[in-house]
Amino acid sequence: KPMEVEEIVTFHTTPTEKGPRYGELHRAGNEPLATPCCVLHSNNGIPFHLTSDLLKNLPYATALHVSLSDLYENSKLIENYGKGWKQLAHIPQGKWLFLDSTDPSIYFESNMTCVVLQTRGGRVTVSTAAFAKLLEDSKIDVSTNLYYDITWAHSRKRAVKSIEISSKALEEHLEGNPEHAAKMFGVIAGGGNILERERAADLIADKPVLGFMLGGFGVDETEEQIKEFIPNIAGRLPSSKPLMIHSAGDPYSVLLLISLGIDLIVSPFSKAVSDLGCVLTWNLTPDVPVERPDSDKIMVSLMDNNLKTDKSPPVQGCECYTCKNHTRGYICHLLNVHEMLGDTLLQIHNTHHYTKFFAEIRERISKGNFQEYFDAFNAIYRPDNSQATA
Repeated sequence: KPMEVEEIVTFHTTPTEKGPRYGELHRAGNEPLATPCCVLHSNNGIPFHLTSDLLKNLPYATALHVSLSDLYENSKLIENYGKGWKQLAHIPQGKWLFLDSTDPSIYFESNMTCVVLQTRGGRVTVSTAAFAKLLEDSKIDVSTNLYYDITWAHSRKRAVKSIEISSKALEEHLEGNPEHAAKMFGVIAGGGNILERERAADLIADKPVLGFMLGGFGVDETEEQIKEFIPNIAGRLPSSKPLMIHSAGDPYSVLLLISLGIDLIVSPFSKAVSDLGCVLTWNLTPDVPVERPDSDKIMVSLMDNNLKTDKSPPVQGCECYTCKNHTRGYICHLLNVHEMLGDTLLQIHNTHHYTKFFAEIRERISKGNFQEYFDAFNAIYRPDNSQATA
């Protein structure tokens, strides 16, 4: 099958051997996707607690993650509709949609013979042919190959098996559907074994894929392992291709991953913060002090009844809809009576704040002062600082 123009995805970046870098993904019909970028965890392509109309008004929320289990449950509907998942789910035009074999907020044990999905109807086995068909019907912008995910605590035997299943799935997919290579991220499995990770990288480094996903991160790895593994793996891959990873997504982890050369970070962080009833408050320009309450904290809970008469905005100076139109006291009331509007208002702000954080990072990389920005952040919010982790 010849490659259609709108299916071709290209990546342009500044040449660098290691460290943070600015880049852009291009595809016909979409706005260029600037990197480093957050790929927001979502429910079928729309961030949790939000609607399509609300998503339109979040300009920094440009990339969305959708798990394969969500689409697989709707595969017949997608096939019959015929216009792709973006139109069917009313995802705003111009947003990028990333299909991933796994859900970053859920981990479950699979068997050791094939790729298994956890759906609402139970666990199902997915073949390469079925995955390729779904990819065609859903018209997704970017996708990973099918892969077998494990935690860092698994044995080397399990790591070897995960590499075998994942690399075989990629081989079969590209052999039967070579036109998908230009929009596919090849997954590097291997768990917590550095030798197996390096072997997995060597196996797919020369594949004609768009980029690479470092599988298995964002579960139980340590900071020391992140600093050891990512440079070793990235050093074995073409520097001209983007790197994607799962992460818990707290701001320190984001800065650390970007400093190591990661371009795309799949994260449920803003949703997790909203579920806690908290609002993100940290100063997005830590090297430029600001005079506003709670700017020295990463987040603040709005469920505290002491805030019920607080008429100040959730974050002073923020330009999002929530902060321009509502108060801390009102949101405190909504949360304490379990009104779903409270979750929505929190998610609007937290998504805006979190994605604007990435925009600020991109600006600092372009200006060449990313390390100064990272150092200023660490001075105030380093995780071992009790003020930051409260």
